[in-house]
Amino acid sequence: EHYFDDLLKRAIDSREALERWILDVSEVAACIEEQRAHVYNASTCHTNDEAIQNAYLSFVENVQARALPWRHKLLVRLVELANKFALPAKRYEVLLRGARNAVSLYRDENVPLLTEDTKLSNAYQRIVGAMSCEYDGREQTLQQLSRYNEEPDRTVREETWRLAADRFAADRQELDTLYEKMVGLRNQVARNAGCSDYRAYMFKAMERFDYTPEDCLAFHDAIEQIVVPAAKKLAEQRRAKLNIPSLRPWDFGVDPEGRPPLRPFETVHELIAGCREILGKVHPEIGRVFETLHERGLLDLDSRKGKAPGGYQDTYPERRVPFIFMNAAGTMRDVETLLHESGHACHTWACRNEPILAYRSCEGMIEFAEVASMGMECLTLPHLDVF
Repeated sequence: EHYFDDLLKRAIDSREALERWILDVSEVAACIEEQRAHVYNASTCHTNDEAIQNAYLSFVENVQARALPWRHKLLVRLVELANKFALPAKRYEVLLRGARNAVSLYRDENVPLLTEDTKLSNAYQRIVGAMSCEYDGREQTLQQLSRYNEEPDRTVREETWRLAADRFAADRQELDTLYEKMVGLRNQVARNAGCSDYRAYMFKAMERFDYTPEDCLAFHDAIEQIVVPAAKKLAEQRRAKLNIPSLRPWDFGVDPEGRPPLRPFETVHELIAGCREILGKVHPEIGRVFETLHERGLLDLDSRKGKAPGGYQDTYPERRVPFIFMNAAGTMRDVETLLHESGHACHTWACRNEPILAYRSCEGMIEFAEVASMGMECLTLPHLDVF
């Protein structure tokens, strides 16, 4: 609060002083965001550790929620000062556009609602992170169980698919209750902010300035007309090759030619070594970035009980380094996922010397983030024979 208060009261009498102030605001935000990344990433890696979960929830309630009103006041002052001192448009246009948008959406009454929504998301992670099944003589996570969907034996595929589905459904009521609460909270947040619904609110919150919900609906129509018929043809080809009367959910992971499933690695160490070599073939510097993440313990890749599902890349903005989280189970998809997240990581690394925090990520215009990750998937395709 001392730093926030200083920033709000500091005298600004020139454009140069305003630019210095912007950097100081960014530095305070980076310190808070660094701690958020620390406690959040730990909470997803260890959903069954009570102390780690409590540390994350404490941050959400006692730091993040209390910082939001201060952040709003700083953004209001930024907009006011920008109107007084002419900042170079090429440098600050995107920053100021985001600030004005955030100011227009902020409401004090939404702070506790957004805090509760975050806590419900954490509850979901804990429920799903605890899911596992006994199969093939050992306890396995649902991610580990999914590799059996690639097996040629259809009986095995159906058995493991149903086992995972039943395990997830066992917590159906608790998950449904969480979701119903979240829907209610989010609708209230939208109404408080003067938006017609949550979709309208999120289009603003995600800074989707360049397209509208109507553009998305037109895109949906195009997919229905062009992609769906093609997908149906591919599905029919798969059904015919598998020589089965109809496709079921457990028939989409198996190779339709009857070849055994790809098993590119057995251990996370092999996954890391192979992806390090692939990325180095794309460019030596990219390989070195990945090796740095490995050396600094910024990769948590194996699937285990008590770990949240999925995969992501997060950033420690004070240290200015990326962190990669995923659930590897020995499949080709795991290789693709790690290379994908490495694209995000290289993007983060390339931006690390940018002094303004808002410009070190794609948090606002999130769609652009996937240019780096999908781009890396394409760049690494010629080198997959490393596995």
